[in-house]
Amino acid sequence: MQSKYHSGNRGQKVPYFISYMNVEQIKNIVEEAIDKSKLFVVEVNCSPSNKITVAVDAFHNITLDECVFISRAIESKLNRDEEDFELEVTSPGLSQPFKVHQQYLKNQGKEVEVLLKDGEKLTGILQNVSSDGIELALFAQKKKSKKPPVEEPEKEFYKFEEIKWTKEHIKF
Repeated sequence: MQSKYHSGNRGQKVPYFISYMNVEQIKNIVEEAIDKSKLFVVEVNCSPSNKITVAVDAFHNITLDECVFISRAIESKLNRDEEDFELEVTSPGLSQPFKVHQQYLKNQGKEVEVLLKDGEKLTGILQNVSSDGIELALFAQKKKSKKPPVEEPEKEFYKFEEIKWTKEHIKF
């Protein structure tokens, strides 16, 4: 809790308290709840107004029942008499950049977009994921040809420290 002051009766400074939910506490509750499942935590955010947002993902399509289960696990561990909070449990959107290593593993073999820190944007198949980077299979780009390239893709390794973001490539 953080103490602030506001003007009370007759101009006196009176303390009031702003409570911030503890992100680590919420993350621990979620990790404990999903311990034996194939789910993983992507992100936990708590706003100054006590809005808790939890993003979870899985190596399968996450279900509404799994989100409800996590929501109930969080609510069972927090006391609404002590903390008033709003809770949202969701899966990350398709257009959102990857935030945790498991998302890279989940998307191995799929087409991804990668923006490097130097501004270069790449599209390729995510071949391999290691602890320090990713290997992409990049196809040669032919500008005016309607035929897809026939040659073997060029494989390139990029360290995570070179990557600004990576996300699943969405085709329409």
